[in-house]
Amino acid sequence: MTGGNYSIAGGFWALTQIVETSGAPSLHISSSGNVVTIYWQNVSGWNLYQDNNLTRPAGSWSAAGTPTLSNGTNYLNLASPVGNVFFRLGNP
Repeated sequence: MTGGNYSIAGGFWALTQIVETSGAPSLHISSSGNVVTIYWQNVSGWNLYQDNNLTRPAGSWSAAGTPTLSNGTNYLNLASPVGNVFFRLGNP
């Protein structure tokens, strides 16, 4: 792959995917049991959005919920996500 900074860490999740946004903090994903955690560095001006359709324009994605802030990192826990779920950071 070319044109961006990409990484894979700790495994593979078939139905939950992170979409990188140029200039945004890096998004990370982890899972434990039935809980999926999306986390990223707390940088002012960036909010988490989600959609179940990767082809929709970025402006039509929904806010992903209220993250928990701990030690400069935002965490959003999702219990048993169903179907396809895509996440991205964006400026409102």
